[in-house]
Amino acid sequence: MFMSSKYDEDVSENPFFMKLMSSYAELIEKVTVAEGIVCVPKISIASHTTVTREDAEDHILLPCTEGSEDGANEVFKTLSGKLVHVDKDKLTTKSGFQISAEISVLFAETFHGDVNGSYRVFCIDGLINRKVEKDKVQSSLKNVSPTSYVQVLDMLWSHSGGQKMRESLDKILNTFAATYDRLEGESLRSIVVSIKELTFL
Repeated sequence: MFMSSKYDEDVSENPFFMKLMSSYAELIEKVTVAEGIVCVPKISIASHTTVTREDAEDHILLPCTEGSEDGANEVFKTLSGKLVHVDKDKLTTKSGFQISAEISVLFAETFHGDVNGSYRVFCIDGLINRKVEKDKVQSSLKNVSPTSYVQVLDMLWSHSGGQKMRESLDKILNTFAATYDRLEGESLRSIVVSIKELTFL
């Protein structure tokens, strides 16, 4: 599958995916057994979406032979019985949906289930079963200048993957601090060499 986007996020921290895993685990088991696809809207959309059972079922795709005109498209059936075509980096809704939509696939990952089996996760640029209110999403993304230390921390670490990044950075800095606890009086060259050594740990 061809993905043209350079978009990336930690899907395991996406609110839509987290809701599927916590509230609809039995559906994840079905997709694992069938080696299907879970479609997850990107985090900026997922953050403003309440996930219902219908949403969950509409975003889980199982392989299907029904409705295939040629070999170029892969045809999938949602758990709710609707048809979706996957062609390169796009999903196209077909029969069963109230709206016709073409949604970009931003990237794909493979997840492994608790039982033997795996499923793919497509991070997509929208919802399969309804229109996204772009104005609502855009207004939530407006740049705000932080006015306090707490707001700076929130800006740095509250995004998808932020907590893992913070833990990783804390680990590196703690290692550096423990290794080089007395840098005062050291030459700039020795400090630079110490930092370079740290990056290769």
